[in-house]
Amino acid sequence: MIISIDLDDNVPVYRQIINQIQNLLIEGKLGPKDPLPPIRQLATDLELNPNTVAKAYSILESERLIFSAGRKGTFVAADALDNLKNDLERNSKRQIKSIMNELQCNGYDKKAFKKMIDELINELRW
Repeated sequence: MIISIDLDDNVPVYRQIINQIQNLLIEGKLGPKDPLPPIRQLATDLELNPNTVAKAYSILESERLIFSAGRKGTFVAADALDNLKNDLERNSKRQIKSIMNELQCNGYDKKAFKKMIDELINELRW
């Protein structure tokens, strides 16, 4: 598993680890029950404090993407990709709803919102 850290990036280091593991899941480079490096090993490889890696792993575990099997190690959860997609959908809906509320408060109606969405979809070429 290849993870690299950019200390000049504004994204916190623990979040960079999380993002890269999520991307490896999405790209299929990490799959169900695949092992992750031990915290100390990854911290040593990346020249980080083990607490930073532990924080990333803790968040990934709370998001149901990985699980710890004690001394056996840490592994990708069987339903990690589904959990990741569900979280993405839930967070996206929350953000879209917030934007819709803001537009509505500023006088936009459904027709104007639908027009805006259609224009954006066309720009993305879905």
